[in-house]
Amino acid sequence: MSKGLSEEEIEERAEFAYEACLVMRQRFHAVEIFEEYGWDIDETINYDESVKVRRDFQEFMFQRVIPSLKRVGLLTESIRPKFEKLGILKWEDFDDEDVSWKEAQSA
Repeated sequence: MSKGLSEEEIEERAEFAYEACLVMRQRFHAVEIFEEYGWDIDETINYDESVKVRRDFQEFMFQRVIPSLKRVGLLTESIRPKFEKLGILKWEDFDDEDVSWKEAQSA
């Protein structure tokens, strides 16, 4: 993917990919609803993130996304610390061919 792109263009795309992952990671938090009901946002998000099905879904999603970003050259040295803070860089060497679709469907 990065063939023919300048270093600046690669970094721009890497930052975009990071922002997309951030949105994917946080999109399940219905903060507006939490606020409407007067729930403590941080406490509710912490609980929400502890729900097994949600964690499993995100793990499954990033097992696919992160290796793909690495393959196309978007896990640049400057963006890696941001992904590390999200705790999803652990999937960079995951072989997404190993994903068991049957196992995922039964979870």
